[in-house]
Amino acid sequence: MLVLLPDIMASQENANTDNKMKALLVFRNVLGHMSREEASLTALQLVEKLLPLFDDESSQLRELSICLFRDVIQMVVGKDKKQMEENVRRSLLPLFFRMSDQSESVAKASQEALLVAAKLLKWRQLTHLTQTQQTCRIGECLLVQDRSRVEEYLSQSLPYLKDAQVPLREAAVRFIGEPQPLGSLFWLPGPSPSRCTGSKGQPCGCQSPGCPVQGVGSQGLCASLSQPCPRRWAWWLPRSVPPRLGYCPSLGSPC
Repeated sequence: MLVLLPDIMASQENANTDNKMKALLVFRNVLGHMSREEASLTALQLVEKLLPLFDDESSQLRELSICLFRDVIQMVVGKDKKQMEENVRRSLLPLFFRMSDQSESVAKASQEALLVAAKLLKWRQLTHLTQTQQTCRIGECLLVQDRSRVEEYLSQSLPYLKDAQVPLREAAVRFIGEPQPLGSLFWLPGPSPSRCTGSKGQPCGCQSPGCPVQGVGSQGLCASLSQPCPRRWAWWLPRSVPPRLGYCPSLGSPC
């Protein structure tokens, strides 16, 4: 299996959805019959191929890839654990965004996978926030927990601003609006335009009266995520970021 794995993976890059799903099911069945050492090495090779499938157009393929990811990251043993942790860190933000997926099964699978990932990394706060579904605070937790990945998180977030699903576009906008850790490349002083202060228990990004997130366009976020955006919706982006990023992700229209 280890010898054939690279060829099988390569053959699936341009395969249709059905073939990809069949291949993932084969991997899942085969992994269950391997020794722990063999499964650990195979899991390392497989996990990198699963990440792009999180954003596939097919909700069934998204769910299957996320569920398989959840299972394989628990199979590593010994020296493979450190390398797996690096792959897991790259999955955190996509899994967080997919918790807002319009498909309930994908959203649930993403939460379960993020919880397993948090436990594997031994991030207690992320584990707690994921268990209690405090999605408002998970984005900020990721930034604070691993400050060295701010630039990588930004790069990962940008494609979601054009996602076909409105909830994912909104999640990306809210995340980019999070206050950046002190000392990071993108840090600027001041309040976060997407941080809900908890007025009347309203969640982040709500459009209910009294929530400070509504109508904060003057601070840079698209007001209520439904109105034409101001000139600099991503208030913390450095001047080096091209002006073309200044559009309203909810509407797809330029500022």
